Amino acid sequence: MVRFPDPASPVSHVFVIGADGQAQQVTGVSRESTGADYPRWSPDRSQLAVGPAKIGATRNEIVIANADGSDERVITEGLKAWWSPGGTRLLVESWDYVRDLPVPLRVVNLARQREREIADGFNGQWLDEGTIGLQQDTSVFMVSTGGEARELPQLAGAEPHWSPDGSSLLFVLEGTIYLADADGSGARALVDGFAPVWSPDGTRFAFGAGMNEEAIPLLAVADLDGNVHWSGVPGSDVTWSPDGTRLAAGVPIPDTTVRVVDASSGQVLWEEAGMHPAWS
Repeated sequence: MVRFPDPASPVSHVFVIGADGQAQQVTGVSRESTGADYPRWSPDRSQLAVGPAKIGATRNEIVIANADGSDERVITEGLKAWWSPGGTRLLVESWDYVRDLPVPLRVVNLARQREREIADGFNGQWLDEGTIGLQQDTSVFMVSTGGEARELPQLAGAEPHWSPDGSSLLFVLEGTIYLADADGSGARALVDGFAPVWSPDGTRFAFGAGMNEEAIPLLAVADLDGNVHWSGVPGSDVTWSPDGTRLAAGVPIPDTTVRVVDASSGQVLWEEAGMHPAWS
């Protein structure tokens, strides 16, 4: 998760909370750093990719560090990065603040230290080692890492979220969450809501089911038949534990807090100061 180690400074860093509840800072430890945010673990959980801090960073840099904070190094420029399923490449997203537009998504080959532009767009997601899904204005595309693009017209205006194995997707359109094949075909409505997040095994999803009086999303979990298992726990920026038994979510007020809940019941298990959780 992300915390502010110095109460007098607005610069954030990434911390790991161990099973004993102890927090260990893992960015800004092995090199001089202007802060970090948006942590993403590699598939084998041995490394962490992070983006720049919202405040204090002099450059928009994607950084990788080992799980213990050692060997922190700059990989490329960007705001957020996602690991490929095999952990050998990063999909990097950035933004042109002058034009207020996304810049082309890039894939960085970590072993060869090479990068390649894929396509203009945002909300990029790995479907498999050779395919990326993305949005471009109101259109949705599947793009090979070689650059060949295929538009999915049946998803026009939708917000897509592909399953962990890339075989199906949840998409949001006009306040309803649908389940469909990976190309958007065979869609059927499941529940009203927003921001679905797949469970690791692809059998359930967490989503926002309305807002409370403080405008914080209310979390819910449903299965792929549209049965809602539980709902009503405040939180956003949701991430599942690797074994699918717990969820972590951010709660922005009254203080920035990460809340961990039981995925089967919605029971709150514990809370810690921080934001932008990412399970190791």
